[in-house]
Amino acid sequence: MPTEPPVPGERAGAHPEERAPGAGLRLTVLPPDRRPAEVTAGQPPAFGRTLRFALAMRGGVSLAVWIGGAVAELDLLRRIRIHRDPAGGLHAVLLQPSAQPDPHTAERARVYAGLLADAGYDRVEFDLLAGASAGGLNSVVHAVAQRAGTGLGALGLLWQEHAALDRLLRPLGRAPVDSLLQGDAYLWPRVQELLATVHGDPGHHPDLVAEHVSVDLSATVLDSDPSFHSGAAEGRGGFHFSSPEPGCPAPPLGNDIPARPGAPGGTPEEAGHRAASLARLAYAARATSSFPGAFEPAAVWSAPTAGRLVGFPRPDLSHAFSAHRGPEGLPFRVIDGGVFDNIPIDRAVAAAGTRTSLRHADRCLLYLDPDPPAPQEVRAGDLDLPRLVRTLGATVTRLRRRETGEDEVLALADRRDDRLVADGRLHPLAALPVAWDPASREDRRRAYVRYRARADAALLARLLTRPAQWQLASTLPRRQEVHARGAAELEPLRQELAGRYDALSRGPLTVPDATAVLRGPQALADAASCVLAWVRFLESLLLDSGPGPVPPAGFDPAPARAVAYRALAAAGHARDGLFATVLEVCEEPGAPVTAAVPVWLEAASPAPGTGEAAWRELDAAVAALRGAHAAVQAQMAQMGADHSEDGEPGASPGAPREAGPSTLWRESPWSAVPVSGPVPAAADLPPLFAAAGIPTPVSGISYGEIRGDGAPARPAALGPLPRAWARQRLQRALDASGRPGVTDDELRRILAPDAGRLPARDKLAGAGLFNFRGFLAADWRANDWWWGRLDAAAGAVAFLRTLPARSEPTTDPRGSSGAPAASEPAPHRPTREDPARESAAALQESLLDELGGGDRQHALATLGAGADGLARLAPGYRISLASRGLRVLGRALAGTPDLPRGVWELLLFLAQPVLVLVPLLLAPVRAALGFVAAAVALGLLGAPDPGGRAGELVLAGAGAGLLAAALLRTVHRAHRGWSRALEAAGGSPPAALADAGAARDAALRRAGCCGAAAAALLLPAAAAATTGRTALVLLLLAGVLGLERCAAAVALRVPGREPVDEVVRAAGVVLLAVAGWALVVLVVADPVAVRPGGGPALLVVAAAGAALGALVLAGFLRPGWAALVAGAAGLTAAAVLGAVGALTDRPGAGAAAALLGWAAVLWWAPREATLRRWERSEELRPPGGRRARG
Repeated sequence: MPTEPPVPGERAGAHPEERAPGAGLRLTVLPPDRRPAEVTAGQPPAFGRTLRFALAMRGGVSLAVWIGGAVAELDLLRRIRIHRDPAGGLHAVLLQPSAQPDPHTAERARVYAGLLADAGYDRVEFDLLAGASAGGLNSVVHAVAQRAGTGLGALGLLWQEHAALDRLLRPLGRAPVDSLLQGDAYLWPRVQELLATVHGDPGHHPDLVAEHVSVDLSATVLDSDPSFHSGAAEGRGGFHFSSPEPGCPAPPLGNDIPARPGAPGGTPEEAGHRAASLARLAYAARATSSFPGAFEPAAVWSAPTAGRLVGFPRPDLSHAFSAHRGPEGLPFRVIDGGVFDNIPIDRAVAAAGTRTSLRHADRCLLYLDPDPPAPQEVRAGDLDLPRLVRTLGATVTRLRRRETGEDEVLALADRRDDRLVADGRLHPLAALPVAWDPASREDRRRAYVRYRARADAALLARLLTRPAQWQLASTLPRRQEVHARGAAELEPLRQELAGRYDALSRGPLTVPDATAVLRGPQALADAASCVLAWVRFLESLLLDSGPGPVPPAGFDPAPARAVAYRALAAAGHARDGLFATVLEVCEEPGAPVTAAVPVWLEAASPAPGTGEAAWRELDAAVAALRGAHAAVQAQMAQMGADHSEDGEPGASPGAPREAGPSTLWRESPWSAVPVSGPVPAAADLPPLFAAAGIPTPVSGISYGEIRGDGAPARPAALGPLPRAWARQRLQRALDASGRPGVTDDELRRILAPDAGRLPARDKLAGAGLFNFRGFLAADWRANDWWWGRLDAAAGAVAFLRTLPARSEPTTDPRGSSGAPAASEPAPHRPTREDPARESAAALQESLLDELGGGDRQHALATLGAGADGLARLAPGYRISLASRGLRVLGRALAGTPDLPRGVWELLLFLAQPVLVLVPLLLAPVRAALGFVAAAVALGLLGAPDPGGRAGELVLAGAGAGLLAAALLRTVHRAHRGWSRALEAAGGSPPAALADAGAARDAALRRAGCCGAAAAALLLPAAAAATTGRTALVLLLLAGVLGLERCAAAVALRVPGREPVDEVVRAAGVVLLAVAGWALVVLVVADPVAVRPGGGPALLVVAAAGAALGALVLAGFLRPGWAALVAGAAGLTAAAVLGAVGALTDRPGAGAAAALLGWAAVLWWAPREATLRRWERSEELRPPGGRRARG
């Protein structure tokens, strides 16, 4: 049964003003078996306004997890309904898809409901979803969840369980592959399974099934249309999916988003249709998310004539994809849409212009950006030299986001300005006298024909230059291969239209061509737009003038709106048929564009009876609106009597007056429409309003952003996390301190926390490693998911607070919580937070409680994982991912067309010794152990030369000198960098300053260990030089160089929160090995060596090869297989060395052959069945100091 949870904001001891926003609002939670009508009988919607969102989601590879979390939190807004009880109070209803109560969700729903009530909205819809890259995948899942009436919990499971890199990677093998990750073999099936799970989720609420949702996805076409003017010529493409529009006469197409069936299961045909629709959606999501190089291109079938595919294992996307060509040229090869269109704001805005609305709705666009670009200052010193690397680096940096959000936001601002200008044109029209005699009406019709010459020219020009954009959203069941015309070709079309239409306007208006203009599909669309604008104006006027949606007697806008949208849909469908005819006439590149004019007019001429039903319905709607004018005028007169329009009470006589509803009514062109008489009819509206421009049927678009760099509302409530973020800022200050031209003031700005911004790279794992780091650990993906929800909560509050408040003080949901009334002076409370921050803090506090489940430390640990570095990964897990990734990369590169397979196999064989050992660099302790094992083996195998060699001694001496110089330089740089950073941090709180000092001490300690290990290696290097062991000298000097570089790197690195300092341990391994060597030298007088080519030498090679192999394979393979393969590699190396030694007296050849044989075994022996599978709990080392296995 419905439940009314306790008010979460009324905590013990809380002052009334400190309760959570919305704490006084009555909230009822409805499980799936209860309907809103049962608890809201006699309670109309509180405001009669719907807040309708278009969501634009950018790409970002693993940052898609953040986007998914943000969408999951925003979806809670969709489940709220606000009603008004007979006493005038507000009653919120929360539709719960699950039968299990969730107090945390109810707590946040109460806050969101209070914010919506403040803005005067009683429900929220997310009807337009636009996505690029992985944002497109989230768009598809959200659309299916809305049409199924369920939540997005399954989306979180997808990212948690199936987005692991070890699952996405291709299996081991020898055959060439097209990519590192599995698109069709893994990603597509998982997405399809997810959509089926979401669509058939038993936890759903029937009142949450969205009546309409559309999805627009960007895509990049690799084998695009080569025509010069084609929209796909440069690779831009797209997918479009939509649920059927209310009142649309078109048949169902192959790009629909299926709704949950009313009856369980449905017919087999319906089940098959739903399965096919979900498969198309899943493959489009897989295609737009296919990051180039990581996933193979998607194979998209999109033919001019759709039909059942035979033998093609992919869905038919002919109705959903923007490009088409004959079956002989299919499929298209499609990759990540973010290559060209990573910021899909324009797609969302374009979709908003055609959305049907059966309720009074205001349009908003919300842009989800997980990683906004941080502002960077350009210094003259950075550009003073024409250095090639610097120039290329700057170019690549700018190309990474060459399409910026600012560009599309500016384009949206331009659209909003155009809308304001269009609305402004209505005011002069209202001041003009309007006559309705037959001669005046005919004059306006003739002027409308001339207006249509220019309007149709613009319409046809857009069609001919962008035919794929039109066809993507066309309602026609047929798709055709279209080719764009160049803009320079269209001037004859404009001239021909102007000449023909001007001639029509001066002749009889009863001829077929004139009738096509005045009564054709475009005229019907214009008339329907005028009716919708009329309805919207009356609604806005009446709803904004009172506390609730109480229209005057005799005025019900719903029927007129429904009729107008039916007419608009019918006109759009008929116009699509005209467009298809025009494109067929102009299909050939050499065809004159003027051929479109007679076809356009002839096809638009209505046949007898055709379209007349829509016109009659519109005429009835116009008559109803005219009849309502008397009631509207009466209410306006009442408002004028109740509220003087001479200004606010007490205002000075010269103060500017604020226009009231009655003034706005008198100044509108609608007030001049006669109430009685036979005119005007629907056909009279377009000629009347053409002078100011046909009004658009949608409202202005409000814009907001939810960003991944949002700061928490109350950082102090997050325990140790602010200190971790302070370390990130300290690291950036250290990095900047070494750049020329950076001042102390700049360092202080870097170190100072920003109350409103927290860089995404400081808290989101997905922002690291080229946006791939989130795929490496499930805990990192959980971090990003929950930060997405926290950021969405704060972003939603910030956006809703920007909307104009329409609630009267008596309807304020927080009025009952003890806050003073608007007319009373509020007491001064210095500790009172900003209302938006207070609301965001309440929401984020609830999310933390939900995440922790009563354990706040667990919640903080989850949210702090994003600040971890790669060192938090278990060493064996790091080696496993790198080893497998390198082998798959070898398979991918083997498919290079210009390189013969045999040549590639030879190159790979020669590079295998290096490729096998490269993963050890990711585990410093293992790398040190491997280095020691190799040095011991070379020391035992090298034949001593008592006479020594001058070359080796010179080499060792030069190494010592260079090390000393390098270490001095490192000390100088570290001292200078840390001194500047600590000086800049001098004004920080004592705790932050102490943390900075501790970080400096730890960094210098790590650098000192590495420097000491490097210096210690010079001793065995000198000893090896005196005995002529060249190979050993080179190996030891390489170790010296590596340790010195490590010391230089860590000296200016803020240590992370890893439980074990691997750098110190690796240096310790080297120091212990040198100490052991010194002990042996002191005890044993003569150098220890074995005779080359003998049995002991082969044993040394086998043991060293097995030891190195075990270090490389531990964690990559299961323990038993790792020991077996490592032993086999060691024995192979010994056997090859012995065989080659028996054939030749060149020890170098034998050593090279043994190394290649050893590497070949380690490279090719691992199989999928032998790989170790890492559990989620094993991926990261726990921060408490315990070591994970591997």
